[in-house]
Amino acid sequence: MDQTHSNKNDDMAQRAPLIVVLGATACGKSRLAIELARRFNGEIISADSMQVYKGLDIVTNKVTAAEQQLAKHHMIDFLDPLSRYSVIDFRNKSLEVIGNLHDNKRIPIVVGGTNYYIESLLWKAFILGPTLQSAKKEFHEPKQVEQDRTLIDSEFKLLKSLSEDTLHHQEDFEDVDKFFAKPIYNDAFAQVDSQKLWNILEKVDPNAAHLYHPKDKRRLIRSLQIIQENKKNYTEVLEHVNKSGEGDKSSLGGPLRFKSTLVIWLNCDHEILDKVMDERVDKMLDRGLLAELEDFHENYNKQRLTDGKKPEYDKGVFQTIGFKEFHDYLMLDTTTKESDEGNKILKRSIQRMKISTRQYAKRQLKWIRRRFLQSGTRDLPSVFKLETSFDEQGWLAQVQEPAYKIVSCFLEGRDYPGELLEFKKEPEKQEAVNNPGKHYCEICDRTFIGSFNIESHIMSKRHRKTAEKLSRKKRQRTDDDLEAEASETATKLSPPNVDIQIPREELNMEQEANDCTNKAHN
Repeated sequence: MDQTHSNKNDDMAQRAPLIVVLGATACGKSRLAIELARRFNGEIISADSMQVYKGLDIVTNKVTAAEQQLAKHHMIDFLDPLSRYSVIDFRNKSLEVIGNLHDNKRIPIVVGGTNYYIESLLWKAFILGPTLQSAKKEFHEPKQVEQDRTLIDSEFKLLKSLSEDTLHHQEDFEDVDKFFAKPIYNDAFAQVDSQKLWNILEKVDPNAAHLYHPKDKRRLIRSLQIIQENKKNYTEVLEHVNKSGEGDKSSLGGPLRFKSTLVIWLNCDHEILDKVMDERVDKMLDRGLLAELEDFHENYNKQRLTDGKKPEYDKGVFQTIGFKEFHDYLMLDTTTKESDEGNKILKRSIQRMKISTRQYAKRQLKWIRRRFLQSGTRDLPSVFKLETSFDEQGWLAQVQEPAYKIVSCFLEGRDYPGELLEFKKEPEKQEAVNNPGKHYCEICDRTFIGSFNIESHIMSKRHRKTAEKLSRKKRQRTDDDLEAEASETATKLSPPNVDIQIPREELNMEQEANDCTNKAHN
């Protein structure tokens, strides 16, 4: 490809519009995305790490077939449930879709709850893919997004032997050259202590090692993969890629991939949202959630558990909220499920799912605030915050109509109306990134990365409770020691118990004297 064509593609990428709908789960993101797609000649790219898998439509809360008829959806319901899929796979395929939409003069609208998937599209260097050497190529250039199927199959065949080889040759972890001589696959290190991986990273790139917790295996492996692919330190690679052509530098992921990016953030009062999320779980149950979970458990998970293997609720589709929460219930036989005990376990599982959903929503909001709304050195897109509503009139007035105005101004290059001011970015909390490195809490026996995290931990209820518990134990030990010492002292001061042995002859003489006395009285 000649330089002229490359520059042309780069300019197209800068001008091409991209719309993103953010928000916590259950706040109405999918509805708004469909409305925008219908109004502005758009198509939807789903950014949900669980909805890429086939089936499980209820538990992953996919848009219905009828909703998909209203607007074309991409990146949904296409992957086998047991297949491996990463943010890199998502980024590469989604960028291809976005490029095709731009070529056809259609507006890509990204919507979903997996915020780091969205980040991978918005920022050029948020993640470093397996083909970093071609990372500078824009998405309009010919790409090898879809790996050759034969290569994928051969990789899968290698994984088992690689895993066994890794386990039996862990002494190679002491030799950096031997370690990097073999391909680094995530699955090959499934049974390896993450501390050993951290030790390797610390040897070759101490700065990178001290960015991650020794138990953060996924990030440790990714850093090692990048080092292997580029033959240089991860820190050097990251610093190089985080610089744009103009020399700008970002602390979180490099420059924006699309300069013409609009983000609409749907917000909701947490008490109202909690109620809506609980109601959604109830509706999912009415739609057949239990049958869907039981069927999937029977087909994919039961044999694994029968073989004595632990459930992998941190991998693939099993990460979906519902599997882990209903585990105890799914393990029951049919008779027990229908008993009073089974009903209790079912109610407990439902409650766990509701709690997990609320906790997930809180994590999403925290991520949005820290990654999309804090200024600092990150190149941020325009963000507009709308307060969502769940009654029809409120939705039209508070969400749909304002969103239409915002998008119209965005696409036409007009100034936004005064009542629709861009959401004010929050100043970056510098203390959160100060003093990187490992910090150890002796009281809780936990390791933290970064001074902000250890300071937050020390102020937490968990730390205080653990400290109080240890203090009580120390006081109890002191009291017990004092009591034991006092008892020992008392024993030393007491007169000894002397067992006086009286000769038998003296006992007989005493008995005869007593007999004579008794006769005299008689």
